[in-house]
Amino acid sequence: DRQRVENLYRDGILSVLVVPYDLCYGLPAPAYCTVIVDTVYFDGRQHQYVDYSINDVLHMVGTASRPLQDDSAKCVLLVHSPKKEKDPRRRGLPASARS
Repeated sequence: DRQRVENLYRDGILSVLVVPYDLCYGLPAPAYCTVIVDTVYFDGRQHQYVDYSINDVLHMVGTASRPLQDDSAKCVLLVHSPKKEKDPRRRGLPASARS
């Protein structure tokens, strides 16, 4: 039950949540560390993988913040290596964000 899991996470009983793409906007669960596994999802209507929009990626990155509990936060973005080199959204990022 979603509400029960949210409450367990909020109360500190659960320390890890695995959230699918379609719940990333509806779940009010800020965290110290957010891990994003790839920047694509499978669209069954188009029968192909589709890139997340930059707004979606930034929203997921933004969940890595608990300003009242932590001084800093982390986001780990795991992307398939060939795609990483071609992604135009990564151009202009500092080296620490690209590695």
